[in-house]
Amino acid sequence: MANQPQQSNDGSIERVLKIKRCAAVVKGGRRFSFAALVVVGNGKGRVGYGYGKANEVPPSELVPRLGAGDAGPAVRAVCEAVGLKDILTKSFSSNNPSVLVKATFNALQQLRTREFVEQLRGVHLS
Repeated sequence: MANQPQQSNDGSIERVLKIKRCAAVVKGGRRFSFAALVVVGNGKGRVGYGYGKANEVPPSELVPRLGAGDAGPAVRAVCEAVGLKDILTKSFSSNNPSVLVKATFNALQQLRTREFVEQLRGVHLS
């Protein structure tokens, strides 16, 4: 399976979601720069993402894509980094990994606990 989550020494789960290459045409030819989108979590409820730019990147693995086939891994990476397993997702309108990661964080922040819903409704759920 391509681009498996990597476990670091401190126990956090790291996953590179996207590496983009940008070219600027200069007098001597093309100058390339790179941007990377990375998700890191501890698998126990804490997760974060980062977007960084640099002039070079270490060698990376090629990931084959077909149509919208790479839309799911962005959401799955966030959910696995936070500790959720066996999920099914669907993305509407956009398959941009940056947008999907931000939308996933927004959705996770809107989750409510059972106790909060009980208090909100004024009932006891069994």
